[in-house]
Amino acid sequence: MRATSILLTALTIFACNAPAFALAPDEPAAPSISTEPNANLTPEKKALIMDLLKITEADKTVDKVVAQMMAAHQRQYPVMIAQIINSNTNLTAEQKKDLIEKSQARSQQSSERLKELFKEKIDLGALLNKVALVVYDKNFTDGELKDIIAFYKTPTGQKTLKQMPEVMRESMDMTSTLIAPQMSQIITQLMDEEKAKLKSVDKPEEPATTK
Repeated sequence: MRATSILLTALTIFACNAPAFALAPDEPAAPSISTEPNANLTPEKKALIMDLLKITEADKTVDKVVAQMMAAHQRQYPVMIAQIINSNTNLTAEQKKDLIEKSQARSQQSSERLKELFKEKIDLGALLNKVALVVYDKNFTDGELKDIIAFYKTPTGQKTLKQMPEVMRESMDMTSTLIAPQMSQIITQLMDEEKAKLKSVDKPEEPATTK
């Protein structure tokens, strides 16, 4: 396999098909989830949910989390690709260096375009409100929502809101760092398996022998 094909395969597997790996080939897809609010949702409970979103500044938190996810991707993705390239024994040191530099440049451009399209096509505020009305209504009673709101009004609750984005950022960074070697091995194994399948398909059938 040519060096450029190796890089393109790695990029395609990870960037385009990675979400599918979580589902086994014969495993049925999860049932669809209703995104429409319950018809029995009372105005009082709806007001509580919206109050909770307001006090937690949920829209700002989601913006921060998304930005941190993209930043983590931008930092970790080139590292993972470099590991895949460096593990290939068919490439010279110069070829590896060239491919790594090109992949890093493409990664930067891809991340910037991803952020641009995300902001252009997704209204996070409206989406968050719609999801919250379904999820919070399903999982919490009116009394529990009142308790949660009361907690977030306390000093500890306010600190929780302030620190949670940083906690999530650190958690994502640490998780990405810890799984990067394993992900590199997984992607390399998948590439090897696909190459073996292609060789098997291309191998001519042996003529049948008669007894």
